[in-house]
Amino acid sequence: MASADGAVRAPGLDDAAVDADGDGVPNRQEYLRGTDPGDALSKNRIVYADADAGSAGCDGYFQTVLPGGGGPKATVQQAVDVAVSGDTLEVRGEAAFADAVVAPGGKKLVLRPVGHVRF
Repeated sequence: MASADGAVRAPGLDDAAVDADGDGVPNRQEYLRGTDPGDALSKNRIVYADADAGSAGCDGYFQTVLPGGGGPKATVQQAVDVAVSGDTLEVRGEAAFADAVVAPGGKKLVLRPVGHVRF
């Protein structure tokens, strides 16, 4: 299907709220996560939390803080909140995390501590 700008796009991929590939993750969220909204097998990734360097303003999709908002979340719960079922949460940092209890919201996640993680 051709759009007004002449680009060819698959039906449904332009609608942010639609889940074009049926993997349970809406197109907008897949775009923000860096996964392919047209490929059901591309939905999972690593989400990062870092007690030392993380920030609530970071997206959680990068291990180190980058210009523009990329980087680890500050708490495990913040990482859980942006994760989808099947994601891996990589948790690191020498400082203790404030959240020893998290609410996964029915998501099945893999928790991978790195280094001397304390809660």
